[in-house]
Amino acid sequence: MQTLLHPKKRKLLTVCVAICFFMLFYNPSLASSLISPNAEETEFAARNIYRSPNERREAGLGTEVTKWLKASLLLESETSQLNTRFNEPLSNKETTENSHSIQLGLGLTLSDTVNSELVFEYEADHGTDQQHSKLDEGIIKYDGNYWDLELGRLFVPFGEYFSHFISGPMLEFGETSGKGMVINMEASDFLDVFIFGLKGDMNKTNTRGDEIDWGIGMEFNSSDESIKLGLGLMSDLADADESLLEDTDNSYEQRIPAFSLFALYGKRHFEVTTELIRAMREFPELEDATNKPWAANLELAWFPQPAYQFALRYEASNELEDQPEHQVGLSATWLIGSHINLAAEYLYGEFKNGFVSDDNDHELDSNNQISARIGVEF
Repeated sequence: MQTLLHPKKRKLLTVCVAICFFMLFYNPSLASSLISPNAEETEFAARNIYRSPNERREAGLGTEVTKWLKASLLLESETSQLNTRFNEPLSNKETTENSHSIQLGLGLTLSDTVNSELVFEYEADHGTDQQHSKLDEGIIKYDGNYWDLELGRLFVPFGEYFSHFISGPMLEFGETSGKGMVINMEASDFLDVFIFGLKGDMNKTNTRGDEIDWGIGMEFNSSDESIKLGLGLMSDLADADESLLEDTDNSYEQRIPAFSLFALYGKRHFEVTTELIRAMREFPELEDATNKPWAANLELAWFPQPAYQFALRYEASNELEDQPEHQVGLSATWLIGSHINLAAEYLYGEFKNGFVSDDNDHELDSNNQISARIGVEF
């Protein structure tokens, strides 16, 4: 506990807690969690407080341009301050990052059963002066009675990556996208099953031509949607967007399968989510300390009213390069009207001894991070 009371940490934590209390008591009626949100308020909150990368891609009010076209726009500006402590008696290192992003979503209705979704994204990082734009998702979807088919550039349904924070959890190293196909099937009123195929971007040295990755999984939802359970299997973690093999020129010898597990339990005023992503085999190309990564995330969120959200996080990882072994944090989100949301968070992470070093071979001991974000949706 002594490290938690370091003056720098205490200052950052005090700022974040002050923001949370201001948001809590800005509206006196918010202090009582006995007020039940009506259906309209609950639906409004669900559209605007996204808790996964997939929900973020669907964020926005969805303005109807024509009978067959809807458009959504999400503008975000984020700033964060990172304070790093080293095992050696060095001065703390502080860095500040500022980034902005624009996300445009288009939904096209082609027929009663066929529609298309396009998501474009532009990002600018003022710390590194890097800018890039891309087609984040572009799919054609067929909706059948008990099954649906998605084709195009998409994110495969391997993991949910639940989070109520600005910073995504460490287990996002498993998020995977590319050109592929997903088939979702309704096995029963409570159980859905999916399979997918994906054209991998990595270079597998002992095969000829392109190799197709695949995955399977299932998801259980209770009748009132208060319980959600899921598991998934992906044939090759090497093709994840995190590029775990970047130092080996993205070349590798064998598939590295991975599995995911997640669970959600939620009621009117709170929600608990937990998730695990784990490699099932060691990467021969990586060092022993980082060749079989896994990460897990646990979060508790409280919704005293639909426009306010507070959350606690605990996450852990092992053999995940450059990441803390343990990390805890708290966050707050405030919806202002139908277009604006404000968020603030504080994260404290501790590193395994000898696991992460900076460019001067100084071993990292811990990190403090405080971040703020403003988002505007149309």
